Amino acid sequence: MTIANVNPWVGLVPFMVFIWDKSMGDVSKTFVNESTSVDIANFLNGQSYPTKQLYFCPMMYTLPPSDIAQIPEGLQSFVHLKHNLEKSALENGNPILCNDGFKNSSGKYCKIFI
Repeated sequence: MTIANVNPWVGLVPFMVFIWDKSMGDVSKTFVNESTSVDIANFLNGQSYPTKQLYFCPMMYTLPPSDIAQIPEGLQSFVHLKHNLEKSALENGNPILCNDGFKNSSGKYCKIFI
């Protein structure tokens, strides 16, 4: 039996972001407009072509002081971002799991949703 033309399952994770693509020029121009609610799952694994970049609100999720600085342990803006992404996914029936940045995580890093 051959299965042809099967589309992969994609979850629903709506989130407010700023969208940038190369035609816009400088990235800073992205933040002049209002943020937009998009399903960020549609942008994973190159599903949105031509490639666009999503930026989370820099006022709500502040960045480290420099691009080369290591992200401090427990930086609150990243903790909030992770929580808000997990919440949005769960509310839409598509729970996501955080592996704490490890490529080969075992079950001990998974969260249980009740």
